[in-house]
Amino acid sequence: MADINLKMLIIPLFSLAASCATSESTHAIEAADFCEVHNPERRMKYWQDGDAESTELYYQKLASDIKAIIKTEGFRNIFKEQLNIPPSEYKKEYSNDYVYYKKKISELLDEEWDCEYLKHHYVLEFVEE
Repeated sequence: MADINLKMLIIPLFSLAASCATSESTHAIEAADFCEVHNPERRMKYWQDGDAESTELYYQKLASDIKAIIKTEGFRNIFKEQLNIPPSEYKKEYSNDYVYYKKKISELLDEEWDCEYLKHHYVLEFVEE
């Protein structure tokens, strides 16, 4: 009987641990993919002429690609939170989107995260912080 009770306690703990590990690895994959969609080589396919139409096509494709790679609620919340911050407060706390994403994704992963592609995508004039 004690053996059955022990199993009833251990099985949920293993499931919880596996779920956390899967979520962490999924977040790491999402973070890497989020970085990669900002790779300038991808941009060149859409931004060849640098005109308004090319730029609009690029941003539509970027939004579509980001939507496709974000699978977890944790990562989705980063974008939801960003939309809920009033612009004046956002500018006070985050000098640009690169700073916001770096901070929030690092918090989600529980480790320092950075993406060079993101830095050059969202920062017009980058100043080391």
